[in-house]
Amino acid sequence: MVNPTAHGGDHPDDDGVPRTTEPVDDADRFAAQARVDDAVRDRHRRAAAAARALEDAHVPTALLAAVDRTATVHLIAGAAALTATVFAVGSDVVELHATAATWWIALASVAAVETTAALHGDPADRAAVSMASLASDLVDTGEQVTATIVGGASLHGEVLAVGSVLTLRLHHPGRTAVVPLDHLVAITRRERHGDRV
Repeated sequence: MVNPTAHGGDHPDDDGVPRTTEPVDDADRFAAQARVDDAVRDRHRRAAAAARALEDAHVPTALLAAVDRTATVHLIAGAAALTATVFAVGSDVVELHATAATWWIALASVAAVETTAALHGDPADRAAVSMASLASDLVDTGEQVTATIVGGASLHGEVLAVGSVLTLRLHHPGRTAVVPLDHLVAITRRERHGDRV
């Protein structure tokens, strides 16, 4: 027979640690359980909000979150992904900067974005630019650009005009190309030793 007071407590357990028989206040127990329940609910709410944020991610908001950061952009046309600093996101275009080039990419032509930034930038941070306005800035500059079009072909030349189409004077003498803006994937301007080509 076990002596209940042999270990100095009211009811010893197998480990020899005394247990008290004093009743725990029901109000304290209820309050403790409420705190645990609240903590569990908060964790579930945060997890659900995080899941909704991932489900609501879009290419433009991911690019907005990556402004002034490096991102890798995969295009629907063109062989290689582009890794560069996201400079601006406009209504239909994203501008990327790298040491060797500047790219203006149609948002509709972005197949995927890789970034370490959050996936939700502030839509209010969109720049007041479009593919047409950026391409118009190249008219009469003499700068040589590459226009990548749907299907992956590239046209190299100088921008002559921008309307509903991009008009290029090609490197081939006497040849001109017109590209509907909605068929334009990207415009690339190469940089040479920090100076524009």
